[in-house]
Amino acid sequence: MSYEVNYENRMKLARLLKDAREKKELKVNQLSVKADINKSLISRIEKGQLLKINPFLIKKLASALKIDFKELYKIVGYLDDNDFGTSETTLKEKSNIEVIEGEYIQVPIYDSVSAGIGRTPDPEPSDYLSLPLMMGKGCVGITVDGDSMETTINNGSVVLIKKDVEVGQNDIGVFLYGDEALVKRYKCIEDRCYLISDNKDYPDREIREDDDFKVCGKVVWILNKA
Repeated sequence: MSYEVNYENRMKLARLLKDAREKKELKVNQLSVKADINKSLISRIEKGQLLKINPFLIKKLASALKIDFKELYKIVGYLDDNDFGTSETTLKEKSNIEVIEGEYIQVPIYDSVSAGIGRTPDPEPSDYLSLPLMMGKGCVGITVDGDSMETTINNGSVVLIKKDVEVGQNDIGVFLYGDEALVKRYKCIEDRCYLISDNKDYPDREIREDDDFKVCGKVVWILNKA
């Protein structure tokens, strides 16, 4: 998911955030410190100039301004009114992840994938992330350690994957390759398939017939670290 927000919704968000900041008598640089977000990025959001807005940014701004981040998610289209009012029982029947307030779920985050140097998967979650049902349902999160997928996926970012979902040509997925768990782009050329890094400083890895290789899932959301 690219988090691309249309112009009208970007401007709604811009006006709301700027009004909230000014009501609290905060300068952009002061909000930058409180939210731990670069001030130039905040300025672009307040001017409606940022085409792709990461949910992490929205949640950090909402926390700094003491705004309900769910309302901001609705403005940019990450959550709509249809996600409200669904019974908790119904949601629990559809997902084995705990439901929060009827429309949010806790997604387990695993510290188990290295994009670049590789790491043996850890079976226990290192954290949980509260996300809208539409984003988190059926997903698990993986923290990316390394820069081999930059600038698409920054070091320290979280990717949400859906397990056992087909990873198509040129899609990004999570793979077990030998004893390594990797986030890479999957691509086949003629009869050969490869795991490809977006950072071209890293060589492609060919998947050979006798390799210990498994597809863990498809990356469906990228929560890039700001």
